[in-house]
Amino acid sequence: DETTGKILFSKNHESQLPLASLTKIVTALVILESPVATTQINLAGIREEGDSGFKVGELWNTEELTKITLISSSNDGARSLANAWEAFFQIISPETPKTFPEAMNQKVSELGLTQTYFVNPTGLDVSETTAGGYGSAYDIAKIMLYATKTYPDVFGSTAEHTLTTKQGKKGVYVAQNTNEVSEKTIGLVSSKTGFTTLAQGNLVVVVNVGLNHPVAIAVLGSSEEGRFRDVEKLLNAT
Repeated sequence: DETTGKILFSKNHESQLPLASLTKIVTALVILESPVATTQINLAGIREEGDSGFKVGELWNTEELTKITLISSSNDGARSLANAWEAFFQIISPETPKTFPEAMNQKVSELGLTQTYFVNPTGLDVSETTAGGYGSAYDIAKIMLYATKTYPDVFGSTAEHTLTTKQGKKGVYVAQNTNEVSEKTIGLVSSKTGFTTLAQGNLVVVVNVGLNHPVAIAVLGSSEEGRFRDVEKLLNAT
């Protein structure tokens, strides 16, 4: 409960588990706090798992691409954003280059979250035994509350069923929310899904349970379908 700081319910809330695409919450934070205004879709991005319909060479407004990356959980978008960030900072600080995951880890450290760290900007599993990011349900709930409060326009878009944006010569681009119950969740403010072989089903949401009364619910290690039912049960109890 953001208003009181109270944990309303917890089960293994400090256990460090694979995050899958919940990783993209922090990817978005690092990008939004940077001066990178435009992002070009690159081949490294396109080669990531999944297909968001992007084309190599497309130039996007970084904030719009971040919204699409969050709502559709685009690995193409996340990798392209990270590469654009690294390219920018290699130009302004070539003597002290920093990788994007290092910046992500610095961000969660600044927030005082000790159970969370990242290997890549997508959350995709690195191998059969290593995930792209790890964290606890408690940390993820705190991160999502912070992100939603700090960037309400960007993270608020993740409560929509679809996101339509106009982008250059491409025309209209429509992104579908990976949270399949977004339309049914009363009071939904923001949400992010995650699923990989190692992580299984993850979901974090921020909901208003009263007038300007946000509560974060984070479920890790559920199943692909079970994560939605788990969050619904916790929301009903809240």
